[in-house]
Amino acid sequence: MMAQGRKAWLAVLFACVACYSHAGEPLPVQVLGPDGGATENFRSALAARADLSVSFVSDPDQARLILALGETAFAQANKTRLPVIGVHIPRQVVTAAREDGCLCTAVYREVPVADQLRVLRGVLPGARKVGVLLGPESVRLREQLEFPPLLFEIRVLKDADELAASLGELLPRVDVLLALPDATLYNPDTARLLLLASYRQTTPVIGPDEQFVRAGSLAAAHPSPEGLIEAAAMLLQYAGLPGQLPPPGYARATISVNNRVARSYGVIAPDIEAIRQGLEARE
Repeated sequence: MMAQGRKAWLAVLFACVACYSHAGEPLPVQVLGPDGGATENFRSALAARADLSVSFVSDPDQARLILALGETAFAQANKTRLPVIGVHIPRQVVTAAREDGCLCTAVYREVPVADQLRVLRGVLPGARKVGVLLGPESVRLREQLEFPPLLFEIRVLKDADELAASLGELLPRVDVLLALPDATLYNPDTARLLLLASYRQTTPVIGPDEQFVRAGSLAAAHPSPEGLIEAAAMLLQYAGLPGQLPPPGYARATISVNNRVARSYGVIAPDIEAIRQGLEARE
């Protein structure tokens, strides 16, 4: 009887959703995110777009969908019964949530591997041998490491305990280390070890994100603020909302460069604007 009751409740819910989605009225959306101006600025940027048929509400009882900015808000939103669109969410977190059965999608925090390789080629055009350390979260990216004329030396690590020895063995053999997003290997606790090792071996690091660039990576591709807004707007335009959600996707990327690190490695100033335009132009 309980199963039949649940089926009946779901049938009513989906019927209501179908009726709502064809009503032609703006979709009520609640925006969750960090306290402060960033969340309000993001909401305002979306509200100013003429191509969106949504209304932003503060009362969760009025909302039919939640737009969650950041990992914390994404986790909070997925505890509700409403469908969720996350923005700037790690791919690993999105995959786990969807495997657990959430009604959610997202704009990833990462960029495609090809974007990071475009940055590497643009900033270090003379580099040929590229070292890559892959961990549990990034090993799936191995098949994407093909970008002629680059030659890749790849090591797969089980955990961060293997990082020091692997850096000592790999860095002297390569021109640059490509750090791909993987919280097991690249996090605040390992940043100092990684970056000091790279300085000692005079082997620059590209990636994995803008936070590492501030800490001492040479450069990285990462989602641009405008790209995140654009990608979120595209998800909010999906015809099946709120009952059906589009698949997760990437935002358009931009580039960050640590000029101090560039000078220390003697990197001749690259055409950053040309690299940025190339990233923004990708399909």
